[in-house]
Amino acid sequence: MKRWLPLLLALLLTLSPVAHAQEADGGLWYEDQAIALVQEMDALLKDEDYTHFVTTAETIISAVEPLKQSDFSSPPQSALRMTIPDSEALLAVLESMGAETEDLDCSELCLKAMSQRLPNALLSYLNSTEGAAWLAATSVYTTSETFILPDGFQNAVVILRYEGDYWAAVGFTQTGEETGTATAYFIQSSAQAFLDLMSSALDAAGTEVVFQETVYD
Repeated sequence: MKRWLPLLLALLLTLSPVAHAQEADGGLWYEDQAIALVQEMDALLKDEDYTHFVTTAETIISAVEPLKQSDFSSPPQSALRMTIPDSEALLAVLESMGAETEDLDCSELCLKAMSQRLPNALLSYLNSTEGAAWLAATSVYTTSETFILPDGFQNAVVILRYEGDYWAAVGFTQTGEETGTATAYFIQSSAQAFLDLMSSALDAAGTEVVFQETVYD
């Protein structure tokens, strides 16, 4: 995973002109979808029948027990949206990092697949750093929804910060010609350390960190 860390750092905080225009309009479509999906996930988390249906593993049950004390039914304290560039922007990002893209042995299909898979791959990676039990537990409680792509849609990650040690995050990816899928995960607030690492790495490289943060009352 370490070899992909610089790519993740650049991709997650690089916004294309389309995404920037959406932000200027103040649209919160991603955030609204993410909050609704996490509220569904919270309901599943606290449904004992669902827990008994999906697992009997004591390690998973124990891992999510503290999570159940958190309240995800209300809006988060804040939301951080990070937009994933399309394949053409991905090449520009690689070049900005000093990569020799003319020798890059990766087809357009490869670049597109990397961009599409990055949101969920990142969130899975964040949970894997907290141990096997936590990764397994969060994979049990994910929720997802397919939607018609809105105008200007781009693959993205929305991190929802709640009070306490546990947050949630939603990966948005285009999965069809006109459709996309949003997948929600629980994450730990220690993910902030990774976000700080991204900011520090881009600052050191002289790259402006651009993303959209929304604070809720």
